[in-house]
Amino acid sequence: MISQALQRIVSDSPLFADLSAEVAASLMDAASSRQVAKGAILFHQGDPSDHLLQIASGLVKVTQLDQQGAQTTLRILGGGELIGCVAVFQQFPYPATATAIEDTTVLAWPASQFFELMERYPTLTENSLRIVGTRAKELVERVVAMTGKRVEQRIAGALLRLGEQAG
Repeated sequence: MISQALQRIVSDSPLFADLSAEVAASLMDAASSRQVAKGAILFHQGDPSDHLLQIASGLVKVTQLDQQGAQTTLRILGGGELIGCVAVFQQFPYPATATAIEDTTVLAWPASQFFELMERYPTLTENSLRIVGTRAKELVERVVAMTGKRVEQRIAGALLRLGEQAG
């Protein structure tokens, strides 16, 4: 059972946009709540994407290791954001590692159960598609910013983006 306080926090997220009270309640009933301590790994790069995770509170850093072992921070995620959604929706292993950078609460849905909810509730599918589309747009914007600007401009842009993501 998810607490009412937690329900209020996540109900303002894009995943819950335009859902009726009945559908939102079904979505919350299907979720489990997990407390994640600062520094704990939510999933590793290469793990099966078997759960969709939404941050209810806290911050999560998403990093990726390249073939030489260098770690790159891809994104800082905060309250209301989905973690690993593209991997879950496309059914491929998580392409990055998610680490709590402060004590964090997440909601978790088994991927198969979330797919059933998406089939039953078209608005949930629309919201999920909108979230993935926004992530794709952000990725394109980052690629353009990385290729068309001087180093100083790229660093300034990265700092501004991280500030917006982390609040």
